[in-house]
Amino acid sequence: MEVAATENVLERVRQSAAFVREHAVDVHINSPAITAFVEGLDMETFRKKAEVTRFPLSFASVTEEANFWGLLDLLNFGSGFRHLLHLAHQQGAYDTIVRGVVSMYISGSRLDAAYLTRVSVMDIESNFGFPLHADRALHEGLTYISEPTQLMPLGKHILKALNETGQILLSHNCPEGLGQWIMRQVTPQSGGEPVTAAEFVAKLVATFPAFRDKSQYEGREVYVLKKAQLLAADLYRLLSDKEPKFKFTDIGSLTVFSDNVLPAVLRKYGILELSASLAEHIDAKKDLPAGRQEIELRCVAIAACQDIIDALNNNNNKTHTTDSSPSSTSSASSSSSEPLSQMMLDYFLWAQGKADGFRTVERHYTKDTYYY
Repeated sequence: MEVAATENVLERVRQSAAFVREHAVDVHINSPAITAFVEGLDMETFRKKAEVTRFPLSFASVTEEANFWGLLDLLNFGSGFRHLLHLAHQQGAYDTIVRGVVSMYISGSRLDAAYLTRVSVMDIESNFGFPLHADRALHEGLTYISEPTQLMPLGKHILKALNETGQILLSHNCPEGLGQWIMRQVTPQSGGEPVTAAEFVAKLVATFPAFRDKSQYEGREVYVLKKAQLLAADLYRLLSDKEPKFKFTDIGSLTVFSDNVLPAVLRKYGILELSASLAEHIDAKKDLPAGRQEIELRCVAIAACQDIIDALNNNNNKTHTTDSSPSSTSSASSSSSEPLSQMMLDYFLWAQGKADGFRTVERHYTKDTYYY
C-alpha cells in the first residue's frame, strides 16, 4: 500500500504504536516506572538537554541549509553497525553520518541531484571515513586480494539512499537538490493555508523510499517514520527563525523519532520491560533482524513516550493551576506551563543516551534497514 501525500501519517504512527502495544509479545510498558520517571524529572535539565544543537557551518541560503539537513536526516541510519564503526574508526553511527555529510558539503561539491546520482562506493569510503574494502594475503608476501569488509552493507545502504534520491529529484524537476524539493513542499498554493508538519511528512514519505519507514506487523501496516519526522523537527527548530514556512503550527503532533537508542534508554529507566529471551539476545550484542521484535521495540517506545508526555503535561497543568495566584511571578512557573511534546522528549532521551550510565546500556542492532 502506497502512502498518500494527503494522509495524516502522524496519526497513523500513533495508531500503529497503540496497535503494536496491544499485541506485543516481547516488549511491554511498566506504568509505575513512568510515574517514577515523571516525579523524578528535573524540568530545567529536561529543557536544557532538549535545546537545539547547530553545526559551525556557513550556508549561502536557506535552501542550501535545508538541503544539508535534508541529506543528513535522509542518511540518519546505520545504528546496527555501531560496534563495527567504533572498531573501524572510533565513531558511532550518527557521528559517522555527520562526518560524511559535512565532508561532502565542505569539499566544494554541489550537493545537487546529479551529484547524488553519481556518488560511488569510493566516495562513501573517502567521505564517511570507514573502510569498505580490505586486502587479504592469499600467499604470504606474494599475492593480495581486496575483499569487502563487514561495513560494506552500510556503505551500500548509504549509496542506495543517495543514488535513488538523486534520481527521484531529477524526475520531480528538482535538479538543485533536496533543498529545492523541500522549499517547494512548504510553499503554500496561491491563497492556500500554510503547510503543516503532517502534510510535509506525508509528502516526504510518499516521494522518497528512504523516508518510508513502515513495516508489516500481525497482518497490519505499521508506521514509525523516524527520519521524516526528524527532518520536519530539524527544519522547525533550526530554520523557522529565517524562513516562516517552517513554523509548522502542528509541530507538537510529531511523535518521538524511534530508533534503537530510545528503547534502550527507556529500558534503563525501567519503563520498557523485555521478555527474557529478547533481553538476553540484545545484551549478547547479537544482530536483531528487521521484523516483529524490533518493530515492538520501536513502536512500544513511541506508546510509552506518549504516556510520559501525558503524565508530564498533567503534572504541569496541576502545578500551573496551583501557582497561578496573582502574587505568583515565577518565570519558571510560566515556562513550565507550556505544553511539552514528544519532540522535546525525544531530544532529551537521545541526549540521555550519551550520558554516563546510559551509553553502556546495550541497544538492539538491526543491520538490514536504512530507516535508523
